[in-house]
Amino acid sequence: MFKREYTHIQEIEKEILAMREEGATRQEIADRFGLSKVQIKNWINRYNRKQSKLAAGILPRPKGRPPKDAKLVSKQSRRMRSSGCGWRIDCCGISAILKLYCGS
Repeated sequence: MFKREYTHIQEIEKEILAMREEGATRQEIADRFGLSKVQIKNWINRYNRKQSKLAAGILPRPKGRPPKDAKLVSKQSRRMRSSGCGWRIDCCGISAILKLYCGS
């Protein structure tokens, strides 16, 4: 088969998994779908990582930017802590001022 510029591997996921169960090598799978061996290797690694997280009960993070009406993050979670000192965002509605603070 010919080499393609870009392929959504998720579209052929079931076929790749079926070929893996049959014992096909990564190179054979890559040749069958016109992909590189590295693309197949990386996809299999991502798939296995995702499946192990799902088995452990860890849900995948949502993709992309959150919607505008999403719940706002609390002030406490906006703080970046670094050895007791960090940056605090002070929002008064008019302007945002960054202040360096230590301790409280």
